[in-house]
Amino acid sequence: MKKGFSLIEMLVAMTITCIILAITVTQFVLQRKHIYMQEMQIKLDRDTRLSLIFIGKEMREIGLDPKRRHSFGITAGNVNALNYLIDRDQDGVVDAADNGNIYLNGDTLVFNNDDILPNVIGLNFSYFEKGGNEILVFPINEEVSPGFFADTVTMIEVRLTTEMRDVRGKLIARSEQTSQFERKNR
Repeated sequence: MKKGFSLIEMLVAMTITCIILAITVTQFVLQRKHIYMQEMQIKLDRDTRLSLIFIGKEMREIGLDPKRRHSFGITAGNVNALNYLIDRDQDGVVDAADNGNIYLNGDTLVFNNDDILPNVIGLNFSYFEKGGNEILVFPINEEVSPGFFADTVTMIEVRLTTEMRDVRGKLIARSEQTSQFERKNR
């Protein structure tokens, strides 16, 4: 009698090997999907945070008026958009470069007329006066007479919500971040 494996033993061994291989491949695919989702969450959180940092640097400077002519401040602000003037060249004269804005165009965050962040589903502003009370009357306009601005708003809170979805519309990642910015130039 020859020593070796019978056909039945070979089929059982191959079946067990295929089952183990199928489980391994399935686990590998699931791990890759999980890693991809984590990478997208990190990217979305990072991009959302960076956008808030850019916005925050600008918001602290709203009303910058080194010549003290009171020609700079918030021109229009509501819960979803903000327009303002900053004396960027510090010449005391309002020019086109001194205009700033933050708003949504569809699902894209626009900052000073540049698209900076896609996949935005929410942009909300809250405005606070000197005593810390929230201003609830909109639109906010700090211009009290032509070319003269008061410093009504002392702090602005921004809530930015972003989402990333796959081609079928399934949610991959979501980021909601809030920051408060105190104006330096009041």
